[in-house]
Amino acid sequence: MPVKRYTPQEASEYLLRAHGLRRAPRTLANLRSRGDGPRYIKPSAIEVLYDQEDLDAYADRLMARRYYHTAEEPIPHNV
Repeated sequence: MPVKRYTPQEASEYLLRAHGLRRAPRTLANLRSRGDGPRYIKPSAIEVLYDQEDLDAYADRLMARRYYHTAEEPIPHNV
């Protein structure tokens, strides 16, 4: 089965449609620069693509966070 790959705009739309996560393309760019977002591929110097399975894993990682109260520190998810 071929892997479905998305541009940042398509990834943004997929995350909202499939997982209810609002991540603008610019937010995905900021997350890339911090190493804090979904895994991505750079087939060229300017092109960025996301595999669907990496977007799903990112969404699952975010949805798995649980807190007891608002003063808790977020659990690092880039471990």
